[in-house]
Amino acid sequence: MLAIEDYSNINRHIRYHRSRIESRQLRLAASDDMDAFVRARSRFPGYIHPAFDPAQSALPAGSAFWVSVETASGEIVACAATRKFDNARLLDLFMSRQVWQSRCAVIDDMDPLDIDWPDEALGVRGTLAIHGSLIVRNDYRKGGLGTHLIRLVRAASLRAWRQDWNFGLVRAELEATAFQACRYGYPFTCRAYEAQPDWGPRHDVEYLNLISQSEMLAEYAKEPENLGL
Repeated sequence: MLAIEDYSNINRHIRYHRSRIESRQLRLAASDDMDAFVRARSRFPGYIHPAFDPAQSALPAGSAFWVSVETASGEIVACAATRKFDNARLLDLFMSRQVWQSRCAVIDDMDPLDIDWPDEALGVRGTLAIHGSLIVRNDYRKGGLGTHLIRLVRAASLRAWRQDWNFGLVRAELEATAFQACRYGYPFTCRAYEAQPDWGPRHDVEYLNLISQSEMLAEYAKEPENLGL
């Protein structure tokens, strides 16, 4: 349960990240139209995580949104998405591959994932939120635009959903630089699976990142200017 002070702290961080983005003469927009997200994200190179794609994942009303960063003329230069899973156990989402596809039950062969998670990850359950599919246009990459966007999306989702945990997945090259800890603020990381699964993820190696509600609230109790972003 969030206290009134928690809401005040969350708002302060949202305002800070929004102001850092808007100081570059950019504007922000939020939408729950995930088909529009897929269209916008498809204009950029890279991978759209299927958790945010209505063609591949079941997205009940109120369970997902995305934030775009636009120029004054309406040109999207960055975007990121988030969605929640209610009454979920993280292990189940991975073993069933529903973190990658949940629109229809899968009748193909699907061996259990080969994982070696510590107890902290095995015990993750409740309302879970994932954010990702971040993209920033090359000419706007400097200045931490993507970092501020991800942190704004996380804070806005916590205010709306009060999720118990946030999680994300990153490729090995990001994990090797501790980017997810230094920039996105995840205090916990482990390998998501030990061997390439026969069904589900696209990459041979991915890392699972976690932050609990209490850890998010502890971050928001600090001054955002002191996060070193």
